[in-house]
Amino acid sequence: MVKRIVIVVVALLVLAGVGGGAFYAGMQYQQSQAAAVQNRFFADRGGVNGGAFPGGTPPAGFAPGAGFVGGAGGRGTVGEIKSIDGSVLTLSTPQSEVKVTLTDSTLIEKLVAGAAADLQVGQRVSVRGEADSAGNVTAASLQITAAAPAQP
Repeated sequence: MVKRIVIVVVALLVLAGVGGGAFYAGMQYQQSQAAAVQNRFFADRGGVNGGAFPGGTPPAGFAPGAGFVGGAGGRGTVGEIKSIDGSVLTLSTPQSEVKVTLTDSTLIEKLVAGAAADLQVGQRVSVRGEADSAGNVTAASLQITAAAPAQP
C-alpha cells in the first residue's frame, strides 16, 4: 500500500514538472515571437532596435499611428519640407530624402483644413500615401506637425 502511494506521488510530481516545464517553454516561445514581430514591425517602418529611434528619441513631428514608407496599410513618411516644386515636395527624413506628390484628392490638414499654399519650406509634415519602388510617395493625406524641439 505504501509503495503504491509513493508511486502515485512520484507520478504526480513528474507530471507537474513536465506540465510546468511545458508552460515555461511556451511562455518563452511566445515572448520571442512577440519580440520578433515587434522588431519586424519597426524595421519595416524605419525604426531600429525593436522600435527605438537612433539617439533614443523619435524624430520631431513623429505621431503614433503615422505610417512610414514600407509600412503595410498606411504607407507614408514623416519629415521636414526641404523644397516645393509645384505639387512635389522633397522631405528630409531621418533616413533619407523622399519626394512626395500632392494630388487633387490629397487631404492637407493643420488643426483646421489646410491647402497646398499653407506648406512652407522648413515645416515638419506627416504624410500618408502609397510609395512607389523608388520610395517616392503619392500623398493621400498630409498633416503639418509641430516644429522640432530645440536640442541641448
